[in-house]
Amino acid sequence: MTDNDLNDAAEAERLGDLAAAGQPAAAHYREAQSLLLPAGAVWTDRAAYDQRMEAFERIQQKIYALEVQTEPLTVWDFSPGLVVRVCQSFRDYDGQEIHAGEVLHFLGSTYFPYDSGHTLTFQEKVIRLAGVVDEHELIIANAGNAWFQPQN
Repeated sequence: MTDNDLNDAAEAERLGDLAAAGQPAAAHYREAQSLLLPAGAVWTDRAAYDQRMEAFERIQQKIYALEVQTEPLTVWDFSPGLVVRVCQSFRDYDGQEIHAGEVLHFLGSTYFPYDSGHTLTFQEKVIRLAGVVDEHELIIANAGNAWFQPQN
């Protein structure tokens, strides 16, 4: 394997970045991956392998991001078994900090009409949101899955 493989893979990755989301980008990313780690290759230089593997994994995350194109899902649409990734950090009604990147497994919810409140019960934690709080209205609507991104 040569440095040309690394350069060719970087170029294919760049083309994937420039392509519109979907299959054209995925094709470039897969080409980059096959250049980085061709089938049957045996690595004797650990540093070279690590460098290629790092690039391969970075590209793999981009492919995963292309595949997770889902319809917007409001808090009202959550159902047991749903797995979501928190996209933006926020504080719930109780002041609990919810951190971007957290993956949560939804168990159920309760609605309280007097404050347009949603108690969302996840395996990991309970989140309370109130429609009477301006910021929470946006989170409840979850337009474009900007707060909660479905993972399954």
